[in-house]
Order: sequence, then C-alpha cells, then structure tokens
Amino acid sequence: MNKYTLIQDIYMPSGRPPFAYSDGEVTENYLLDRISRADDLSVGSAELAGIIRDWPTLYHLSPARADLLRPLSSILKGKRILELGSGCGAITRYLGELGCQVLALEGSERRARITRARCRDLSQVQVVCDSWDSFEWDHDFDIILLIGVLEYSSLFVKSAGIGPARKIAQFPHIADVCRPSSELLRHAPPRSGPPVLDEPLPAVPGYKPLNIIPKE
Repeated sequence: MNKYTLIQDIYMPSGRPPFAYSDGEVTENYLLDRISRADDLSVGSAELAGIIRDWPTLYHLSPARADLLRPLSSILKGKRILELGSGCGAITRYLGELGCQVLALEGSERRARITRARCRDLSQVQVVCDSWDSFEWDHDFDIILLIGVLEYSSLFVKSAGIGPARKIAQFPHIADVCRPSSELLRHAPPRSGPPVLDEPLPAVPGYKPLNIIPKE
C-alpha cells in the first residue's frame, strides 16, 4: 500500500500508464456528474434509476445488477473482498451495503472516481486506481471477484493467456493477495438464461475457485 498516494479518497500510484477501456467520455462524465450530485446512492435508488437514458447507464445504474450476487449474500456478507475491475461501482455498492470490507481495483481513473462517488458514504469501501500487473496491497482477502473482467483481460493484463481458465492460471500474482482459505468468484455473461454454478476452474495455489458461469 505504500506505493499509493490517497488523492480525493482514491489510492493512486505514481507514473501510472493510461488505461484505454471506457464506455465513452460523454457517458462516463455524465455518470460521474449525476452520481456525485445524487442524494440517494443505494442499490435500489429511485433517484439514480431516474437518470438512466441508454444501455451504458442502464448497465451501471440498474438495481438489477445486484441480483447477480444476491443468492450468494450469505457467503459474501462481512468478508474482506477484492473486486477486480469495479467499473462504475454498481457491484461495489452492493458489497458495501452487505457490510463487506471492499477494495475496488479499477484501471481507469475516471471509472475509479465514479466508483468512489457511488460509495462515498461507505467507509468500508476503498478504491485503488491501478492495473492488476502492478497492484500491491498489504492485506489479503477472503474472496476475489472477477465480474465481466476475464473476457477483456488479455487487453490489459500482460500475464493473461488465451481462454478464461488459462488467463486465471497465468495470474500468479493472485496468490499474493489470498488467504489460505480464499475463494475466487468469476462471472462471465450468460448467452441465455440466468447464471449458474458450474465446474470450477483449474486450481491456482492460494485460492479456491467458485465460478458463476453460463450454462450452455
């Protein structure tokens, strides 16, 4: 954690390379502005639902985003969680409301600021703007979340291979932030039907994989 400087309540490294993933400057500036001015930041906020205007804002603001993890609330509640790729904070917010100790890692500075704005009233949520390759932290985690991340990892993670299982298996850094009993929760968007629990990914030393993957 010593490599980061806390700037506007976000942990920032020095000399961070640009991170290209974005839903577009106009959309993300709109989200940052409206979320920063909102009074009700909760998962079920009618105020935030009222500013949805297109697919990207629906994705980031819909209360239904939390439904992905609601069936696992008893597993997640109160745990120390590393969220890889927090985006604009929809899942981060839900985890914070569950009472989790959350570290949200996001490579895009603007999206990290949106995550921070969405969770600004949740003291147990911390936000780090950094890439996975250079991420460092002094504490370990009970659960690591990768939601909608693996399909893009080869673009932003130097150690990622080809194919979801290989991408995880080639993240040796992941064991450094796990407890011996840690679990990894991975979600890939389903092609049809709801997400389901399925066969685990190949084991990686340092964590137990727990998948949410689509049923073919």
